[in-house]
Amino acid sequence: MVNELLEKDMLKIEDMIYNLNGIEVMIDRDLAILYQVETKRVNEAVFRNAEKFPKRISWVTTDKEVNNLWSQNATANLSNKSRTNPRVFTEQGIYMLATILKSNKAIEISIRIMDTFVKMRHYINYNYSLLPNRVLLLEEKVDNNSKRIDELLEKDMLKIETLIYDIRGKQVMLDFDLAKLYQVETKRINEAVKNNPDKFPERSSWKLTDYESKDLLAEIFDQKNIVDTRGGKYKNPRVFTEQGVAMLATILKSKKAIEISIRIMDTFVKMRHYINYNHSLLPNRVLLLEEKVDTNSKRIDELFDRFSPDDIVANKLFFKGDFYDAYSLLIDIFNKSEQEIIIIDNYIDKSLLDILSKTNRIVTIITNKYNNDDYNKYKKQYNNVNLIVNNDFHDRFIIIDKKILYHCGASFKDLGKKCFEISKLEEAKMLNNLLNKL
Repeated sequence: MVNELLEKDMLKIEDMIYNLNGIEVMIDRDLAILYQVETKRVNEAVFRNAEKFPKRISWVTTDKEVNNLWSQNATANLSNKSRTNPRVFTEQGIYMLATILKSNKAIEISIRIMDTFVKMRHYINYNYSLLPNRVLLLEEKVDNNSKRIDELLEKDMLKIETLIYDIRGKQVMLDFDLAKLYQVETKRINEAVKNNPDKFPERSSWKLTDYESKDLLAEIFDQKNIVDTRGGKYKNPRVFTEQGVAMLATILKSKKAIEISIRIMDTFVKMRHYINYNHSLLPNRVLLLEEKVDTNSKRIDELFDRFSPDDIVANKLFFKGDFYDAYSLLIDIFNKSEQEIIIIDNYIDKSLLDILSKTNRIVTIITNKYNNDDYNKYKKQYNNVNLIVNNDFHDRFIIIDKKILYHCGASFKDLGKKCFEISKLEEAKMLNNLLNKL
């Protein structure tokens, strides 16, 4: 009877999960109904804990995204009378919300929501398992495909991925690895579970059996060329699924724990996106095989072209020390340009000019502070940069071909020195207004 009720609840929750830009999300109003609170309480939790909710895990929808939600479900909980568009939460956003709404009801509902997300992924993985035999025939005709997939997998991967293992068909992390990341003793992790057993059902955290422990640890020691010198008796490690790690964040509340939890969740999501991305390609590959093998290479190239760089650089948060990643993204944005780049930044120095010297584009820089010597030396060799002195701007912007607008939270000379974000601004009206001021 309990299982039947739980299954019924999951079906209801599934109807409340939408897909925006390839990301599964839930609406604030639906979450409020599930948590049995007013919608404004959910949004107040975000407002009062902004550092726990970066834009990649919770954001206020645009009009276009609201229309997208309507198209997925005409009965969606979207009131025409509301003065503001709804806020949406990814699976990670819901985890973080659970750290704020601490009632028994919130804990119970959060666990059920997580189970629903997991169940939906299992459904996708099950259907995916039916396809490999047919896909093998296609792969024989596409020699370069595996290499290109590996390149996508290796790009922008975090070291955390090396700490994620597959046990009982689930991706998990070990208690002692989490302890290192959180900078606490391993026993503190296990104390958190012992003191809060209601938050850690066995499906999200469990102790390995003797067999699992011996097999996994032998694999780890072999991979890292470490000799197991412990000897005697030792406790089998506890493992945590993605949902278990999220619940652990509700116990370990330090800034370090919050930062690491968000990064771990991002890593789980990135790995799932890679898997789901390839899942989405498989049915098309099978179709191509059945239609005509000779057309495979061309069609698969078209599918990979859909992996747009725009999705990668639309919104990116950098932390102190991310020098290379920040400048790498800046170069990627510049390379999007086909004709013209406009840069608005009140502080221009040699580091930016060095990048522009390798960009075969016409560049206009609008600034009020720059090094005359650096710029004059640059102009003697390169003629692609035109500098305009203007004191009307405070923020930093990049305009690509007068069509794409980016906002940067730090001066380009300071990228990587502190935490900041580079965001793509989608509203055409905002771009046009800025161009009219230039």
